[in-house]
Amino acid sequence: MAHVSFKNPPIIEAVAALRFHGSESWTPEDHRLLERALRPLYAGEARQEQEVQVHANFKDGDATAAAKTAAGRLLMPSADNSALVGLGQRLLSVHALKPYPGWAAFEDRIKDAVSVVLENVNVDGLLEVAVRYIDRIGLPAEEITDLSSYFVSIPARPQSMPRTMTAFQCITEAFDADTGTLAALTTAAIPPREDEGFALLYDLNLVRRYPPDGALPAADYLDVVNALHHRQYEIFMESVTDKTRELFA
Repeated sequence: MAHVSFKNPPIIEAVAALRFHGSESWTPEDHRLLERALRPLYAGEARQEQEVQVHANFKDGDATAAAKTAAGRLLMPSADNSALVGLGQRLLSVHALKPYPGWAAFEDRIKDAVSVVLENVNVDGLLEVAVRYIDRIGLPAEEITDLSSYFVSIPARPQSMPRTMTAFQCITEAFDADTGTLAALTTAAIPPREDEGFALLYDLNLVRRYPPDGALPAADYLDVVNALHHRQYEIFMESVTDKTRELFA
């Protein structure tokens, strides 16, 4: 399917995430090295995500749980806050924020960030490659009675229910055994703005995972990223109708 560029794409965030394989964990010095190398591209104020780890203990028929907070990803924004890069334990994520710059510009950011990793730390291939797009689609106030004329991927409404659907959440997962691709799609009604009658969150995440003894060669990562992006585009275009696409033109 040939890609169509929209003047007003509904994308609020696009993410490419790569989890690297290696015999050793990235050290604090590795992280400092990567942060320094990425700083020219991501000059905004960095922030550390916090991760809550919960451990359950079972003894004598009783269960207890203990939680502790650990450092998660380091998120580094670009100077204009239009993009982010995330660094975790053998994890790199590249984020394009609204307004979406288009795939060519986003792909260049992905390549630049991955090059920094490959040039500064030792990796033995990749265990996971993911591409995720989060969209927000708002409909005009007068166009909410028949959502099926805009969206293919929403829950069916029994005929006896009122015609105007005001709330729903649907999570669909599917696996392609031929390519090893897992697709997870979340659609949900979200609060509309004042000039809207309805708003939809459309969150599509595509992932390929590889076992440690069959890690994806690092040189092949871009082929997989592009394949996932192409599949993401196909799924999205098949999820909406021509009437919806007119909103983005």
